[in-house]
Amino acid sequence: EMLGGCLESIKDFVDEMIVVDTGSTDNTKQIALDHGAKVFDFAWINDFAAARNFSKAQTNCDYVMALDADERFDAEAGVAMRTMLNNQDAKVGFIRLVNAKSIDNDVASVLSGDNANGTATYLPRVLLNVEGNDWVGRVHEAPTQLRGAFYLDADLVHLGADSDYRSSKGKGLRNLKLLEQILDEDPDQPPIFYSYLAGERESIGDLDGFLEALEIGWEKSLMYVENSFDKGYANSGILSIYPAVLLARNQYKEGLQALAMLIKHLDIFSTNAVNTLWQVISTCFQVN
Repeated sequence: EMLGGCLESIKDFVDEMIVVDTGSTDNTKQIALDHGAKVFDFAWINDFAAARNFSKAQTNCDYVMALDADERFDAEAGVAMRTMLNNQDAKVGFIRLVNAKSIDNDVASVLSGDNANGTATYLPRVLLNVEGNDWVGRVHEAPTQLRGAFYLDADLVHLGADSDYRSSKGKGLRNLKLLEQILDEDPDQPPIFYSYLAGERESIGDLDGFLEALEIGWEKSLMYVENSFDKGYANSGILSIYPAVLLARNQYKEGLQALAMLIKHLDIFSTNAVNTLWQVISTCFQVN
């Protein structure tokens, strides 16, 4: 039900479209073919990165951009995006993603802010197609090479952020199950893992679990700072809102201390400073 719109939104700006089917039981494959995509089968092994990397291996194009079926590319930026990519050699490109309030919203109304759910975030969705420049992570997969990334002046609209739609598809529970399985197999996870765990727990209403994961991730981030781990390894996404969470709970001293720590060590806390700085600014408004 979502795939056709996704392919239509991007087809005029790419050299080829590849759809990897991980076990659909409806007419997904035919829809993909009807829209001009090449279709490949990949047995689902509870690993989103593995599926992404398989899809990347099916093309010889210079760059690949990963989209989910419930996302729409803003056609207004299509030509400019190609021009920018033709003048790049960085391994990873970030692109803005804006969540829609409803799956029925159109791209223009979401990007105007009328039907946007929250503010835009930048996600690493464009990869230089070279060996080893892959995705990692069974869930919430991300590229392995983030240093020297560039930012595309283009937007994706995520229709699937609609809470009712997301719940009907069981996405939160599915992702949480994968994350809990990873944690059972190896409890020694980096801070970014706990940001994902916190987010999925919050999405299903487990606020105690959300706070627990947030606190663990924050403590691990501090440990990384103290031990001078590689820049970016503490990249945490949702952990950048940890100060705001403390302030919202009236823990003002702790919240301001956390905010100061985040600003002081921004280069370690995040390789994507745009998102992190936005959270800092939002928190400062909250203090005000």
